[in-house]
Amino acid sequence: MIQRIQTLYLLLVTVLMSLMVVMPYAEIMREDMPLLTFHANAIHQSVIGGTAPVYKITRSVITLILLIGLLSFVNILLYRNRRHQMSICLVNIALSGALLAVMFFYYNGERHQGEFFRDLRIPAFIPLLSVIITILAYRSIRSDERLVKSNDRIR
Repeated sequence: MIQRIQTLYLLLVTVLMSLMVVMPYAEIMREDMPLLTFHANAIHQSVIGGTAPVYKITRSVITLILLIGLLSFVNILLYRNRRHQMSICLVNIALSGALLAVMFFYYNGERHQGEFFRDLRIPAFIPLLSVIITILAYRSIRSDERLVKSNDRIR
């Protein structure tokens, strides 16, 4: 139901996760190697005048991003069962925390001597933003559940 605010929150999480699939979230430039660009599906090396070869495949990052986005979208469709919505929101929060940890693992795993430049881009903070938005959705779903329970008591 689009009338409920939690639908907009969950839709925003879905859109943010889909943006994260296409945008790089970090870069590292080192003296001994070309620029490393961190995408959701792989870490790419930048080559001047050519395509960027894959340096390392990051299946866990892309899997978590797609799972979080899919769960948020499915959660919108479960508007009749608020208890399931709340539990899926909690799972989504845990998965977003795991995504942050995995991204941090890959980003710090490429730390070497002679680093020249490290840059976190805006998409690196999307999982943190999705946690906040999912908490807001959870609170809205919980308030709807309380409202329905209070109306059931009146009858």
